[in-house]
Amino acid sequence: MNNQYLVRQKKDILFSTSGVHESEWGGGSGYGSLNISFKNDSLKYTSFQKCGIPCSSGKDFFISKINY
Repeated sequence: MNNQYLVRQKKDILFSTSGVHESEWGGGSGYGSLNISFKNDSLKYTSFQKCGIPCSSGKDFFISKINY
């Protein structure tokens, strides 16, 4: 993968009091977004990054708390 397509990590991510972070940057073929949501029993993480036309990449996962 060419370095120009690597998503830069964002420092100092801020969360609302409800445990949500939503951010967007760039535009057009450089558009990206990051959405993170903490709940009492789970975490939802979605990132998206355009890297040109027709390329895009991202990560999307959901983690649930396991009760033992």
